[in-house]
Amino acid sequence: MSEKVNLDAMRKVFFRNNLFAFLALLFVPIVVMGSLSMYLLHGYIRKNLDKETQILLEQLVSKVATVTDQFNPLILTVDIDGQSSYVARKLLDSVEMSYTDIFLLNNIKDQLSSMRNAREYIHSINLYFTNDHGYYLSDTGKHSLTPKDDYWFDAYVSQKETQRSWTQTNEQSLAGGFSFKLLSIFHILGNGEGVIVFNLRISMLDSLLNAGLLAAGHQALVSGVDGSVLFGSAPEPETRQRYSVRTEVAKPSGWTLTLYSDKGVIFLVYRRVLTLIILLSLLSLVIGVVLSIWLTQRRTRQINAVIHLLEAARDNESLPQIPKRQGPTYGYIIHQIINTFLQQSYLQTQLEARKYKLKTAQLMALQAQLNPHFLFNTLETLNWKVYEMTDKPNQVNQMIEHLSDLMRYSLSSIEDMVSLDEELQSIRSYLALQAIRYQDKFEAVYTIAPEALGFRMPRMLLQPIVENALYHGIKMKKEQGTITIEARVVADALALSISDDGVGMEKHVLESLTQSFSDPEQVRTDHIGLANVNARLFLLYGTTLSLCSEPTVGTVVTMTIQKKNKET
Repeated sequence: MSEKVNLDAMRKVFFRNNLFAFLALLFVPIVVMGSLSMYLLHGYIRKNLDKETQILLEQLVSKVATVTDQFNPLILTVDIDGQSSYVARKLLDSVEMSYTDIFLLNNIKDQLSSMRNAREYIHSINLYFTNDHGYYLSDTGKHSLTPKDDYWFDAYVSQKETQRSWTQTNEQSLAGGFSFKLLSIFHILGNGEGVIVFNLRISMLDSLLNAGLLAAGHQALVSGVDGSVLFGSAPEPETRQRYSVRTEVAKPSGWTLTLYSDKGVIFLVYRRVLTLIILLSLLSLVIGVVLSIWLTQRRTRQINAVIHLLEAARDNESLPQIPKRQGPTYGYIIHQIINTFLQQSYLQTQLEARKYKLKTAQLMALQAQLNPHFLFNTLETLNWKVYEMTDKPNQVNQMIEHLSDLMRYSLSSIEDMVSLDEELQSIRSYLALQAIRYQDKFEAVYTIAPEALGFRMPRMLLQPIVENALYHGIKMKKEQGTITIEARVVADALALSISDDGVGMEKHVLESLTQSFSDPEQVRTDHIGLANVNARLFLLYGTTLSLCSEPTVGTVVTMTIQKKNKET
């Protein structure tokens, strides 16, 4: 009895000692690495946060300085000693203008408008020299002073004796009750005899300054020399306690740039990293404890098996079945049994894994073949069922056949480039399908040069344009319309034209759509088919669609495909 109690106590001690050994090996690295990671991350945050914020502030100051410094060359050109100054004064003193004066005026107007056009946020530029007629020059020509010019002319008259340059904000009204804010930058010319005023759109300056800042938890505000707010944005006063504030003066304008950094947003990523480290550490601990208990129990079971063999031998009981090959000790026998079991289990696991992967690959390949075949076979079955019900071909059979052709064209091959002839066959099927739907509301005309049929082009390039002509042109027309598709080879390039005599487009819609074609990344949801075709042309050939449309007359879309994709 006493010996059995000792054996039970030995098992418990063995289990406890092995468990503590495993846990010690587990806890020490995790605690040390987790603590070290949090310490290093915290130090990195404290070390680099101020540096990154200062770099951002310097970049914003440079951006603000760029806005003001770009005017210096023009100021020097029109200043009192410049040739442009003499020409401007002469034009302002003249009531009637000769051909020479008109030529000189156009030169100055082009000089001012070129700067305005170069920067979207420049609203206008006014140039004034003292004259008896109340004239001034701008980027749009020569004008007479009116009450709408009081916002800058009155400021010039009141401050020309005391200031060389200054800024002020004002609000401009538009028709319909709308208004917008301007930032006016004044520079006195000579001894106060003239002034040049740069009027900037504050809303665009706000966008330029704060582009990308809000998402990163920053806001920037620009103040004038007198402390007045010029442009930018700042957090609400009641929330500013959670922001860190940095300021710097932009030279030579003297504007002060204030950068507000939201500590909550800036530290969000680092807090998430810390949380992730803690969660991973806890998960590792839980998994480690489970593994430690399991490994300890496993070793305990192995020891129990050895003890059971010893006890059975001691008590002359029948021994458990053991391998025929025996070593010098039962420990060696148990060790060999365990090794053999592990090897067999590992090989069996690898074999099962390989069989599973092979089976999965076969199923995926079968499914990839099944899906399109299933669709085609289903459509074919529907076609015959309809034929059986009516005993003759009808429009439903035609629609199914055309739909099958369209699906086969888009799914039967992975090749991107097709011949124009293949593309036109798909278009004919599409239009035939639509003709049944719309009861011959339109007529399709094909003018195709024979040498163009073999030209290689991207698949499904014409269908969105034809669909656009049908839905946005012909469909809205009361009477029957015509869709014309033309193709010819010009200078070893394929020239394509799709036109319709539908309702056409209003001028502003056409201009907006044409402008969007110049930026292939801009996608219009109302003409997404044209936008996608335009983007594909740009990516493949570096060209864009050409669009011409008139209300009640129709629309023409043209494109050019280069020879490099032609196969001979």
